Amino acid sequence: MSIDGRQCITTSSTELNCDFALMEADQKVIDYVTARTPFGPFTPIYPDKDAMYAQFYDLNVGDLERPSCWPHQMSKVKPQVKLKDVNIDFAFVGACTNGLDLKICE
Repeated sequence: MSIDGRQCITTSSTELNCDFALMEADQKVIDYVTARTPFGPFTPIYPDKDAMYAQFYDLNVGDLERPSCWPHQMSKVKPQVKLKDVNIDFAFVGACTNGLDLKICE
């Protein structure tokens, strides 16, 4: 998953009443942070291998349809496939959660 996608999911999790969302750092995240940190080398922190959790969710977000939000609430979401016959006069391309991956506009 892209860094932008991760930022979008973890930030928008608050819209789903999550207090916070965490994703384990893989090499892509480590490279991203290393290239941007002014503090020098760092060591990622991972949970203990025998850590116990009250709940654990493993989600496959690869099959999610891209959503389109309608003004003026996050709850007004429709899959883009249902928008085939909608004329759009004005649109915001992006995300309120700072997702920056605009490759979908190509």
